[in-house]
Amino acid sequence: MDYYIISQYLDDSEAVSLRDRLLAAGIPSIITPHGPGGQFRGGFYNLVKINKSDFEKALPIVSKFNEEIETDRISKKHELTLKCPKCDSRSIFLHEKKSIFDKVFYFGVTVWRCNKCGNEWYT
Repeated sequence: MDYYIISQYLDDSEAVSLRDRLLAAGIPSIITPHGPGGQFRGGFYNLVKINKSDFEKALPIVSKFNEEIETDRISKKHELTLKCPKCDSRSIFLHEKKSIFDKVFYFGVTVWRCNKCGNEWYT
C-alpha cells in the first residue's frame, strides 16, 4: 500500500486523536515514529500516514483538527506559563538546556520547571 504523510505531531495523543477522527470518517491511517530518537523514544515526531487515494477526503478533517489543537495549545501555553499543571504553584522558571543532548532533543520546545514540586512540562 502506498502511504502519504498527512501530518506530524510531537505529542502521541494528538497523533492518536487524529487517527481516530480519520478512522471515524472511514479513512484508515497509521502512526509511525520519525527522527533520530530511534531506540530511545521511538523518534521525535509521530507521523500520521494515509493511503494516497484518501488524501482529498482527509484534508479538511486534518485541517480542522490542526486548527483545534493550535487553539488549544495557545490557551494551554498561556495557562501553563502562569502556574505548574501538577501542583498549581506560581513559582516556576524556564529550565535551562545545558547539555548538547538537551539542546538538540528539546530544540524548538520551551521547558518549564516548578520550584515547589520539581515537575517539568513543555510548551
